Amino acid sequence: MSKIVKILSFVSQFTLIMLIPTVGLFFLGLYLDKKFGTSFLVIIFFFVGAAGGMTGVYKLVRSTFKDSEE
Repeated sequence: MSKIVKILSFVSQFTLIMLIPTVGLFFLGLYLDKKFGTSFLVIIFFFVGAAGGMTGVYKLVRSTFKDSEE
């Protein structure tokens, strides 16, 4: 049972760490595009959010496997 809970916790953390920065910066870029009348900020902010999410996921995976090796 404990192993299942750990796996579900890992999957939910993975999802939230990837989703929140990507979606948040996407909507920030969309807002700024509408405010300034541009059409490229949403793309830039989306990729910055995705890169931030990937960095967070990398740190999560690295810390998880470091703990399991010890």
